[in-house]
Amino acid sequence: MSIMSSIINNYWIYTTVLIRNEWNETGTGFIVSDKERRKIYLVTNKHVTNIDEDKRKSASKFTFYFNTKTNDTTFRIKEIEVKFIEPKNEWREHQDRNVDVLAFDITVLLKSERDIEARAIPLDNFCESSTIEQLDIKIADEVMVFGYPELYGLKHEESNFPIVRQGIIASRITENLKDRGMTGNEEERILRAFLIDGAIIPGSSGSPVILKPTMGRYIKNEYLVQDFQPVLLGIVSEYRIGLIIQKKSDYLSFANLGLVFRAETIKETINMFN
Repeated sequence: MSIMSSIINNYWIYTTVLIRNEWNETGTGFIVSDKERRKIYLVTNKHVTNIDEDKRKSASKFTFYFNTKTNDTTFRIKEIEVKFIEPKNEWREHQDRNVDVLAFDITVLLKSERDIEARAIPLDNFCESSTIEQLDIKIADEVMVFGYPELYGLKHEESNFPIVRQGIIASRITENLKDRGMTGNEEERILRAFLIDGAIIPGSSGSPVILKPTMGRYIKNEYLVQDFQPVLLGIVSEYRIGLIIQKKSDYLSFANLGLVFRAETIKETINMFN
């Protein structure tokens, strides 16, 4: 088993959670640990709970899907319905309306459900500006995405393991993006986000994006041979479509691009629990 396969199979595929809101819409979340505060969070997008802000505020329950292990090789889905009452102290939304990140505090939940097979991504594994400089993270670097894309019911039969995909960084990770939303008709936004070329589709919202683990890496034109562990680069928020212009009629098509909010926005959301 390669270093990449080992790290992914023994750790990262255990960090994701399928989320279903009370309107029967699904998306992806992933687990993050804050060792200093001894807290565990489930991170996703605001729009996974509901794209409408008023409906989001009125939300009263969510269903989270985890894995449990029945023996050495068999995993089963564990469905847990979580109900919320006002005030919703269990979750925080990033204060910037243009940052699509939300976090649930699931510390008590995981302590009470001891049979859940899950891993949490430590805050130490988050990409920061110093990480980008140290690892020389740049356009065309390979990434991996873990989530639950909507594939007409295509999923694992018994377990809740995610679908694993890969791609590349498609825009400068340190530079903000300017856009006009999914259709191009919305108000102009400045986003603390970057693009990946990875064929992102609905259901992938909330998926973690990591720098692909490797045995070697080019850093500032020098190839270094060592185990480069994955770091969390950010969270998938949107897929992108493009206008295909034809003589007879124009049409929209997937652009195979995903919008990813940088890891710093996740940390800022978690810090709102202080």
